[in-house]
Amino acid sequence: MANTISNNRTSVLVENQLPFFVRGDHQTFVKFLEYYYQYLEQDQKVINSIRNLSTYQDVDLTIDQFSDKMYSLFMNFLPDQTAADKTLLIKNIKDFYRAKGTEKATRFLMRILYNSEIDFYYPKRDVIRASDGKWFVQKSLRINGTEIENVANNTLFGLEKFTGTRIYGNTSNATALVERVDRFFEQGTQIDELIISNVDGDFENGEELFAIFNDVEDTSTITANIFGGIISDVIVINSGTGYSIGDPVIFLTDTGAGACALVSSVTTGNISSISVISDGAGYRANQVVLFSGGGGTGANAKVSTVNLDESIHPNSYNIVTSTISLEANTLLNNTVFSNLRSSNVNTAIQNAVNSFAYSNTGPINGIIVLSAGSGYSTDPSLSVVSNSMIFGLGILGRMEIINGGQNYRIGDLIEFINVPGGYGFGANANVTNVDTAQSNAISAVKFQRLTGHIIGGSGYDMNYLPRANVISSTGNGANIIVTSILGAGAVLDPITSTIGGIEKITVYNRGLNYLPNTEIDLSESGDGTATANVVVVEGTFSYPGRYLNDDGHISSYNFIQDRDYYQTYSYVIRSTESIAKYRKVLNDIIHPSGMKLFGEYLYINNMSDVSVNNDAMAYNTSTVYLKSYVKTGNSINISYASHGLSVNANVRLEFSDGNFANVKNGIYRISFSQTNYFKVVQQSNVFSIAIVNAGRNYNANSYLVFSGDGLGANAQYNTNAVGSIVSVTINEHGMKYTYSPTITANGTNSVPATFTSVLSYSGNTSGNVYVSSL
Repeated sequence: MANTISNNRTSVLVENQLPFFVRGDHQTFVKFLEYYYQYLEQDQKVINSIRNLSTYQDVDLTIDQFSDKMYSLFMNFLPDQTAADKTLLIKNIKDFYRAKGTEKATRFLMRILYNSEIDFYYPKRDVIRASDGKWFVQKSLRINGTEIENVANNTLFGLEKFTGTRIYGNTSNATALVERVDRFFEQGTQIDELIISNVDGDFENGEELFAIFNDVEDTSTITANIFGGIISDVIVINSGTGYSIGDPVIFLTDTGAGACALVSSVTTGNISSISVISDGAGYRANQVVLFSGGGGTGANAKVSTVNLDESIHPNSYNIVTSTISLEANTLLNNTVFSNLRSSNVNTAIQNAVNSFAYSNTGPINGIIVLSAGSGYSTDPSLSVVSNSMIFGLGILGRMEIINGGQNYRIGDLIEFINVPGGYGFGANANVTNVDTAQSNAISAVKFQRLTGHIIGGSGYDMNYLPRANVISSTGNGANIIVTSILGAGAVLDPITSTIGGIEKITVYNRGLNYLPNTEIDLSESGDGTATANVVVVEGTFSYPGRYLNDDGHISSYNFIQDRDYYQTYSYVIRSTESIAKYRKVLNDIIHPSGMKLFGEYLYINNMSDVSVNNDAMAYNTSTVYLKSYVKTGNSINISYASHGLSVNANVRLEFSDGNFANVKNGIYRISFSQTNYFKVVQQSNVFSIAIVNAGRNYNANSYLVFSGDGLGANAQYNTNAVGSIVSVTINEHGMKYTYSPTITANGTNSVPATFTSVLSYSGNTSGNVYVSSL
């Protein structure tokens, strides 16, 4: 090499490239090169590096030399210890950074750090949004006289030519899209109905409509006439009073037929006062008034005052409670008597017996209402709870003069004659006053004591009161009756706020051919004063609207938005690693700006269960457990060892797999609990109804009655010429059914119809579910 460099030409070329401070010393430079190349020959590593400089562009060939430097430059946010191959990371880190903020990037990061899989949950999925429920109103047109190319065609095949076409009204110029056609029987009449959408304009009753459809080789025209007269609603004008739910609504018409409507809601009220219609006998102040029926609760009243003037009966009675017959075998001068208060043989019987005074008694003067109560839909029945012993003694307490007769004298005797089935004894009375201006007609009578008996006798029955007979040598024509025993006979009338005013009338069968001015008659029920107007559909008919989902409803499945968890910009990572380990790394590298992170810790134990614990309150984590479940009917059995949850505890369930059409995420109440599992019952609505037996002779009413643990389901049926049920239309699907309700058809029949129903989220399935206790 030294010989090569000492060549003059080469030396000159090299020298010309040297800095100015060595150009003049050729020999020194040559010496420098000789030493330099000798050094290079001694360090083979440097020689190899220079020779392989072009290969350093391939990271796979240089990763060992430069990995630490590249890791610190490009992945300084990642921990030094990872579960992934650093070589692989360096080669793909660019794609990872490009995916920042996505679920894929987060999953990749967790694989890099811990070689674990994660799941995502977004609370916004279960946040209620006002007015976000999908409201649907189905519209239809009823038609007759269908013709295809001017030829009558009453077949179902011909009717179906309307499906998918746009129809036009010849008179109104209204248009609509026909979604499907229905044919059913209503009160024995065949009904053809077009279910329509995208309605533009108002169709008129009786007008002809037409549509163009594609025939086999050409287009054809189909026409029909609209007919209406369908009762869509009954609007209450004057509510009246005294009506009850279920009272019938009578339609007055010469043309229409088949409509059925009933009173479905009435006003409720409270008890404002109580009037005394008949004051009875033998009552005391402060005795309680008993309320029965009426549908309300909470009313409370008592007797305020009674009449003590003895004009009807005495205001005090001495009631003997000892029974002499019980002492039949007791020796005189015995030290103990079973029901006497004296053992002295010299004591008179009247002084030896036990007795008590029933005083301050008389007919009822007034009732005071202590509490008005609430919710009464009809007047309750009222009765006074009198002294049971007095009532049981059967003492006659009240007489009424129906006819005073003539020529009677004060002191004339009144005897009491038992009627068949009646009994009692010891009652006695006489005439105490006569009206001289009315031919000595009897004007007052009074019970008298009969020796050995209570005034008014005893043993009489309120249901078999005796007949009163006036014994007189001069008088005739008197009619006196016994009306009550002591402790009975009061008749009370509740005075209420407006009760039974009609709030709503529900149409269960809409009928057909009714005129717009159809009147109704409500005079046969309540006080007969209620009035209402009938709304008759003449063109397009709108079925009752319904929600297609519960997105806008507050329920156990949807939650009101808060500022932390249940809001639009939060997300939850479910991982087998604590969020305390990865929170900083995730926030520094891929956390989406503006989002709020929550973590749920999943721990896989040796039993292959997955349990969850809070990482720390500071990390906003929740308690979640992944368990297996089996759903049979509406009962969900969740396998969960040592769960510690009791019956009626609330849990939140989020189903991770299985048939999602059969289950619904939400909050459930535990209905059955054992050590290794618990059960919940899923609530649903009535999804569909099938006719098992069509029955016969249904011709009066056309609605179905639901008996179950849910509420709000409403459906109507249609019949054929013999009254067999041929179709069922669900108007309201109801809610909160945990089992299929029993369904019966309202109306007279000789062969009852039977039905089966399918609930939403019905059917069996199994899988895994996230469980969190509340």
